[in-house]
Amino acid sequence: MDTERLELAEHITETGHEINWKATERRASYGDNTRKRKIREAIDIFGEKNRINMRLEEGRVSDNFAYCISKIGENNRSRPTKRRRLDQGSIANRRKRDRDEKRGEEKRSVSDVCSKKPLQL
Repeated sequence: MDTERLELAEHITETGHEINWKATERRASYGDNTRKRKIREAIDIFGEKNRINMRLEEGRVSDNFAYCISKIGENNRSRPTKRRRLDQGSIANRRKRDRDEKRGEEKRSVSDVCSKKPLQL
């Protein structure tokens, strides 16, 4: 294990502690968007008071990261977010209309489909 790069490995080496992996909790649900999940986990970890990651404890995070975190906090306090929703009805109607148009163009009689002679268009 590379103890120079991993703070958790360094902590285990120095203290002799063992990690109970079954007692760990997930900070954000595993979803389709890995990038959003990792950002959310970083924000949650940044807010923790008792953390092992020494880079965050010693304040060695980048100024950009600290600035972004402060802006997120300001935005959450200022106003609730408005969520936009798609108008599902119009999309469903559009799809139905497209299907109906295609069916109208391709209407054939049963005899045309079942006969062995070539179909004339």
